[in-house]
Amino acid sequence: MDKRRLSAIMFTDIVGYTRKMGDDEVKMLRLLKEHNAIIEAAASNHEGEIIKRIGDAFLVSFNSALNAVLCAIEIQQALRDYNKDKPPSDQVHIRIGIHLGDIVISEGDVFGDGVNVASRIEPLAHPGGICITRSVYDIVKKKMMVKAVELGPQQLKNVDEAVEVFHLLSETVGIKELRKAKQLKRKQQRWILPVVGLTIILIATGLVLWHQYYRTSNFEKLQRIVENVKIPENRIAILPLRNLSGDDNLDYFAEGIAEELIFRLSRIRELYVYPLSDVLAISKDRRSTQGIKNALGVKYLIQGTMRQDGDSAIVVIEVINTETLDRLISERFTETIKERTRLYNRLAKTVLFNIVGRVSGEDEAALAVFSSVNEISNDLYLQARHAQRKAITWNDQQEVLKLYEAAVSADSNFALARAQLAEAYADIFGEWQKDTSWTTKALSEAQAAISIAPDLPEAHFALGKALEKKQLFEKAESCYHRASELRSDFRASYYQLGSMYDWMSKEHEALTLFKQSLKMNRYVNDRKGEANTLQRIGKVFDDLYEFTLAMQYTDSALVIYRDVYDRKGEADAVLQIGYLQCNQGKDSVALKHWEKCLALYCEIGDKRGENTSSHNIACIWMNMGNDSLALRNFEECLSVARELGDLSLEAYIYTNMSTLYLKSDKDSLELKYLEKALAIHLKIKDQPQAAIIFRAIGDFHKNKGNFINSIKSYQSALAIYQQIEYKHLEAYTLINIGIIYELTGDYSQAQQYFEKGQMTYRLGKWEEDKEGEAWCLWKIGVFHLRNCNYVQALNNYQKALLISNDLELVYYQARILLDIGKTLYKKGDFLTAIDTLHSVINLKGIDEIERDIFHLAILYQNACEVKLKKDSTDLKQMFATLDSLKSLDYKNKESTIEAYSVIGKILIDLGRKEEAEQHLEEGYKMAEESGMKGEMKKYNELMERLKEI
Repeated sequence: MDKRRLSAIMFTDIVGYTRKMGDDEVKMLRLLKEHNAIIEAAASNHEGEIIKRIGDAFLVSFNSALNAVLCAIEIQQALRDYNKDKPPSDQVHIRIGIHLGDIVISEGDVFGDGVNVASRIEPLAHPGGICITRSVYDIVKKKMMVKAVELGPQQLKNVDEAVEVFHLLSETVGIKELRKAKQLKRKQQRWILPVVGLTIILIATGLVLWHQYYRTSNFEKLQRIVENVKIPENRIAILPLRNLSGDDNLDYFAEGIAEELIFRLSRIRELYVYPLSDVLAISKDRRSTQGIKNALGVKYLIQGTMRQDGDSAIVVIEVINTETLDRLISERFTETIKERTRLYNRLAKTVLFNIVGRVSGEDEAALAVFSSVNEISNDLYLQARHAQRKAITWNDQQEVLKLYEAAVSADSNFALARAQLAEAYADIFGEWQKDTSWTTKALSEAQAAISIAPDLPEAHFALGKALEKKQLFEKAESCYHRASELRSDFRASYYQLGSMYDWMSKEHEALTLFKQSLKMNRYVNDRKGEANTLQRIGKVFDDLYEFTLAMQYTDSALVIYRDVYDRKGEADAVLQIGYLQCNQGKDSVALKHWEKCLALYCEIGDKRGENTSSHNIACIWMNMGNDSLALRNFEECLSVARELGDLSLEAYIYTNMSTLYLKSDKDSLELKYLEKALAIHLKIKDQPQAAIIFRAIGDFHKNKGNFINSIKSYQSALAIYQQIEYKHLEAYTLINIGIIYELTGDYSQAQQYFEKGQMTYRLGKWEEDKEGEAWCLWKIGVFHLRNCNYVQALNNYQKALLISNDLELVYYQARILLDIGKTLYKKGDFLTAIDTLHSVINLKGIDEIERDIFHLAILYQNACEVKLKKDSTDLKQMFATLDSLKSLDYKNKESTIEAYSVIGKILIDLGRKEEAEQHLEEGYKMAEESGMKGEMKKYNELMERLKEI
């Protein structure tokens, strides 16, 4: 009868057990005995019941959570004592997971969520560490002194709701170790089209990112700031002044006066002043007072004129009440150009007095900010701001940098200029260049700005951007928080932090910030800001594969963009809708949207948008098989990329063009464009993309049989991944090198690389890491099988099978069971082999995955029956299976080559020399055509056996 009870379940597992067993089975069995004794003694000391052992893993039940934790601590302490003064190869490290929940005991086994959760949080622990769930933590924290780090909610496989997990700290596992153990995981960038061949490889960059620790207290603090923001009723829009000097070169000064006013007046608590970017977007098409009021909801509009007369600047300012249309002031100001800072302060005080009715001492101090700035520096700064708003190409960006750098050089204490220079440096990295020196420069300038003006929100915001680009996300988060504390209506900080959370796969936190930001935009009637935020929310839902919600929010943004006549925003929204359609496999619909947004970008002269659209269209045409149209669009993209000076984009286009030539079998052009792309990525120091191209070139040489060149390319990629610590792709590259050594017949080298790959995958916590580990374990088993190490082969297969069963990977289950059947066949255990192979044939879903597994299982089952009967009764069925395999169009035909060798060996055993020779020659010929030197060696050995008959 089944028994159900509430129990604290402890699950333990040895770190690197399979690898150690493969390295030295005798030593590992001895260590396992010591490990078992420690766990059994600790369980007994704390009234634990050992439910079962699974290889090196223990499942232990306790009547209380406290006993379970005390037992786990005792085990880890005992193992630390045991490991002292021992070499690493003789040490034993384990991970432990503990959960309090329902379990069901039935027929000597245990089931239930309690078991599932405990086993699935165990891999989250650092080696030598203990992970516990919230249900356990809430109990033990009241009864014993425990220090723990909150890992946050974890979505566990086959567990419906997210589970809160804590990691206990100890003398060996502290904050530093936990952070070091976390893997970088970058969410797949689905804005890169999933085209065939090399473009699919490019998407793998998306597998490279990270999970930093999420600090709830900081996020809740930020939420409170956002929720408590009070936007003053006195909302102001300041238009760029009209330049009446007749000299277009002074447009920057007319625009700069508005910017200086905005900067000063935004420091006054009673005022809310719209950023110049918002005002410029609206004023392009709605210059009338009523039009701007309707668009922004402002109470006061400030406009005027500026002209230069010799060394003097003559400015006329008007302050208009948009509700009554009364002109509160229309006043003329004259100052020498050298006294422009004095001019800005006079203008600001006049505006403030006419709106609020007073200028207090506190206001005087706020308005006089940076009043001691060198006039030359201020002039260069305004020129930089003006140039930045018009910058389109890389040459434009370089000119902006020169102006900012000149402004800082003229006055190194101009904190705002240093903050804006830092932000410009940070924006260059990733947008224009991949050289990390840009982020180092950004960091230096932002820190300098903060040291000069500690309470300048723009400086903290710039530092946040620099830290974010350096992937120091926790520190960046603190900087954005500080900027928000210094100026609660600093919406850019909330928006940027929301974008960072989205990038970090913290979609819930991103949505919370974006939705709060949306409320602020609506409160101040910032329609453009509202549309931007709606579009970003749509992007987050796209990342969550919630396409219906993503479409709803993006459509809402599109409606607003059209309403405020923001053509750039409209084009961006249509572009995003195209991505949404493409992500759902609706290529033809996506194509129509991208053709539409291309027309919009061309209309407004947005070269970068035009290039993005053309590139997407080219990829769609390539996906749809229209290579000529794809090539034409790629060539147009190249032209625009060169015009923009965007080397990164140029390299990406070359990569896609190589894919196009791969499809058309033009080998020389395929390699040529890959090498062009590589040269650019190396030039701009884009290491991740350079590694991807090295791998692609390795694939090219491998497919052509140039194994030496292939290994060189893979080794170059491997060196980069090890340097930048992209563990998942490091493991992937290791196994690719192993595959080449396997093809060349160097099985010893191949096995070493697969073992390194398995160890690297073992460090990961994601499903793809576990899948990679299963694949490596299977391949290592194959090598042991080649060497007739049947025990080690079966051990590796069983480990791989456990992972495959857990992840419900039918293909791997079938492949591993097939190889277990082969192992048993070679051992001579034909009856057990038949049962195992029969389970492959009957495995649900196998027919839909890969037919050669099915046929090979039948082949080996027939071979077992022939061996049992010691006659040729069932050889006809084996020949029929071989014919079935030959009809399958697999590129390397490994399964057919294997079938020839199996049948050839059986024919040798039966003494049917001529038939055996015929099958061995056929198999050898196929192996030779496929460049499989290892298989050729195996056939040569069989041919030698044949000669002995």
